[in-house]
Amino acid sequence: MQISGLRWWCAVCGFTPRKLALNRCCKHIETENTMLIAIDESGNFNTDNNQYNMFVAAHIQNKDGNLEIKKKQFESWENKVPANMRDRKGEIKGQLLGKVELKNFIKNVVFQKPEIRFTYVSINPWKNKKELINKHKTFESLQIELSLEN
Repeated sequence: MQISGLRWWCAVCGFTPRKLALNRCCKHIETENTMLIAIDESGNFNTDNNQYNMFVAAHIQNKDGNLEIKKKQFESWENKVPANMRDRKGEIKGQLLGKVELKNFIKNVVFQKPEIRFTYVSINPWKNKKELINKHKTFESLQIELSLEN
């Protein structure tokens, strides 16, 4: 299960696989009653751009085999996405998806049981000073490096 730019986190331990694949995660994902969180962003987050930028997190509860069911739904949809909507590594590029592919994703993955919950965050980067953004980037980069070392 790969979508370019998508980041997966284990909600139990915070594990973030370097290779973006569902089957490359921590031991908690195989455990009942855990949650997988997938996060992606949209926008360039440039302070000179006055457009809104977004983060979206999808929360999938691994209960009663839900994660495996959702994975099969996704893979079924993914196998029908044409090659021209993928990058040279075969990863789906969201900005290349047409209305039909998006509609099928919503209908055959998102709206199907088991439930996926979403959290949306909208950012106004032009309202922040570049110095403040750089400070946060440096801090977050350090936190990611430290978590990968442990």
